[in-house]
Amino acid sequence: MEAIKPFEFKQCITILKATGEKAKNLRELRDRISDVSDESMFHHMYQYFLKEQRVLEYTNDFAEWAGETLKENVLSEQLSNIDPYSVKSIVDLRNEIARVIDAYLNKFPKARAVPFRR
Repeated sequence: MEAIKPFEFKQCITILKATGEKAKNLRELRDRISDVSDESMFHHMYQYFLKEQRVLEYTNDFAEWAGETLKENVLSEQLSNIDPYSVKSIVDLRNEIARVIDAYLNKFPKARAVPFRR
């Protein structure tokens, strides 16, 4: 009898739809996190794991934005430490991201703004 070969994904294609949401600084990002759809939160937290070329410096889009755009490296590390697989729902994930950002803003209330034209 011939062994059945297991199913294997060879490729993944994602279709993105821009929401038009933008943040000029960390406080605006914090506000947007409360409002965006669950699908948007899911994408920005989990799509990193689907990328072929992963750089372990950032594990989600929020951490990358904080590190690369705002140059808030401490916050970027804290956001990268959030394990999206350890929460039970997108609501819990959203709350954890908000908690990390709120704690950072309490320590550093004058967080940087996005540089002009970024």
